[in-house]
Amino acid sequence: MSNDSSGSWRRTGGIAGIVFGVAYIVLVLILVGSSPTLGDPIADIRDYFTNDANTYFALNWFLALLLIFGFLPFASALRSMLATSDVDAGMWARVSFGGAVATVAVVGVGSLFWSALALNGPEEYSDGAVQALMSLDALTFGAVAPWGFALFLTGASVVILRTGMLWKWLGWLGVVASVLLVIGTWWVVDGDPEGAVATLSLIGVILTFAWSAIAGYGMLSTAGDAS
Repeated sequence: MSNDSSGSWRRTGGIAGIVFGVAYIVLVLILVGSSPTLGDPIADIRDYFTNDANTYFALNWFLALLLIFGFLPFASALRSMLATSDVDAGMWARVSFGGAVATVAVVGVGSLFWSALALNGPEEYSDGAVQALMSLDALTFGAVAPWGFALFLTGASVVILRTGMLWKWLGWLGVVASVLLVIGTWWVVDGDPEGAVATLSLIGVILTFAWSAIAGYGMLSTAGDAS
């Protein structure tokens, strides 16, 4: 691989990381408080998917676009960059990318639960079915997907801390975000979407996207050195 091509894919991956991270922070802040959560009255959930179905589909489409064409290219480029200095034959770089792929797969499956409510209309489902779909959504996004993001951050942060390829404080930020994500998975069991554990989960999620944007900037700023 030539130096020119190395700089090119770093720039592409860096831009993808910045766009993904910043856009997801904005979307998370928009969605918090505006969409239903586990434990809301069934009537409120029905109202949301009756009145805001088109808004949900638009946001879901945009989220999918960012994941597929933002997060995955960024994670792939990050893996390629980290693998060049990973002293464990690229193992942790591969672990990081594996976490990214797993996250996208889980999120893709999880999006089907609310999509079913929005597509068919909540009036087609009994109260028990609505509650079941809400529970599956909460379990997917609250208790499963964070593990994938934590694996993505952990793999990348191990390489950063050991090699200094990007700022070491970014590696520690990744470790903190991973810990918060893992602890935050308990909010679903706790059952309080506005409690302390859920707050830790939200902070971990925002830090994950901030980490991605900062890492993307780091890749972009070093692309010229690789050219």
